[in-house]
Amino acid sequence: MILVHHQDGDLLVIEKPPGIAVYPLAGSTRPNVAEQLLPQYPELQHLPDYGATHRLDVETSGLVLFARNEMAHQKLRELFAKNKVGKEYVAVVSGVVNKAGTIKLPIGPDPKSAKRVKVYRNVVEARRCKAQEAVTVYTPFSVGALLAAPSSNWDVPQLEGAASSAPTTTPLKIQIKTGRRHQIRAHLAAIGHPILGDRLYGGPTAERMCLHSTRITLAHPSSGQKMEFHSNPTFLNKKNPSGQNV
Repeated sequence: MILVHHQDGDLLVIEKPPGIAVYPLAGSTRPNVAEQLLPQYPELQHLPDYGATHRLDVETSGLVLFARNEMAHQKLRELFAKNKVGKEYVAVVSGVVNKAGTIKLPIGPDPKSAKRVKVYRNVVEARRCKAQEAVTVYTPFSVGALLAAPSSNWDVPQLEGAASSAPTTTPLKIQIKTGRRHQIRAHLAAIGHPILGDRLYGGPTAERMCLHSTRITLAHPSSGQKMEFHSNPTFLNKKNPSGQNV
């Protein structure tokens, strides 16, 4: 079941569960969001990428925008290309992060693995491997302050076997100024704080990868009206906002 947060004649805002692709991937039989939307929104089959205007990794959950016509698809893709869509994520990372920070390290192909990307610290090597600029901003936060009243009962995943009195993980709010493949995952791993459940980048074992697209802001493709959508990450044990399941 796919949760629909918003729909109008131009736009769908849905919540992608973890473990499912946004749209069909070449050579893959993995379930995907687009095919589950088609029975109710058949117009998607006539659009590039089934109307999806951006992607989340299979392991990542959260908000995804779909266009319902060619005009909306083109305008939304332009907004993403010009970094005019605000995106915020929540992650739970290994270790204690005490203060906010910005990671400005280029990202490019990993010569040793097609499944991963590499964070380059050497400028000469980055240029030779055609790495691209990547900027990630992160802020540790108190989970009771995230999208909910302070009295909400939150539960942050901790590492197995750790003393209950000492935190072993940190929840982070994350904004990306660029949109590189695996950017958040690779950047956080590069500073020694991999995401829980992210086996590809050395994260500790967890039931799932603790990364969620939690907020999107944009101008509506037809009216230009500012729109903002929120979604709470289920790995913090908070129910998602009400919506329509399809």
